[in-house]
Amino acid sequence: MGRAIILILSSLILTLTLINNTEGWAAKAPDPWESFIAQYRHLVSDGKDELAERMWKNTYPKMEKYAQTLTPDEYNLWSSLTEDLNDKKHDMRFNVETIFFFLQVTSSDNSNAIIVERVHQLVRQVEQEPSTSSEIINQWKLVKPVINSYTIKEDIILVDEALSDWSIANSQNSRTAVINSLNNLVEPLKSDESEAVFWMALIVGGSITLTLSYVGARMYQGRSKNRHKLKSGSS
Repeated sequence: MGRAIILILSSLILTLTLINNTEGWAAKAPDPWESFIAQYRHLVSDGKDELAERMWKNTYPKMEKYAQTLTPDEYNLWSSLTEDLNDKKHDMRFNVETIFFFLQVTSSDNSNAIIVERVHQLVRQVEQEPSTSSEIINQWKLVKPVINSYTIKEDIILVDEALSDWSIANSQNSRTAVINSLNNLVEPLKSDESEAVFWMALIVGGSITLTLSYVGARMYQGRSKNRHKLKSGSS
């Protein structure tokens, strides 16, 4: 009986741990760069560009060190993004926002969820009538370099084409085409999340079923022994 209790407690701890991890996928994981990003944006919005640039330069070595811990593909992306910062033809503030998105995606325990949410933000912006194609195109250019590494290239092209058509002919049909292309872009990422949740639920359910079956069998065996002893004693 003692071993059965230990097994129940162990199974309960395992189950709670797995459930906690599953719930963590639905919630936003803590962003280690959130404070830095918020402070930088605040300085820029207040027109304190020199302070923002100083903050950037002070934090850059930390970002570079972090990037070196990533996969080769992610580090190559980091190198290409930071290389643009030295190109005077590019808007530094625009490139910085792309790097911020890169940091948020790569540091998250669930990169897919970050990308899906960002694309859905774009979809909501497109759905708002006052939004213009130029505004959305600028937002798309900001996140595209990062999203490009996590999605299907053909789907990226379809988004580009839909945005181009919208910029040429501003109609409800062209707006709808942009929305559909963005939703299709992240559909495989959402499928990956659903599959992961399914397997986690299967593991949790399986562990509970096995534990209850084992405990039930042990209790039945114990009752059988007791009945046998009672019969032996009365005979």
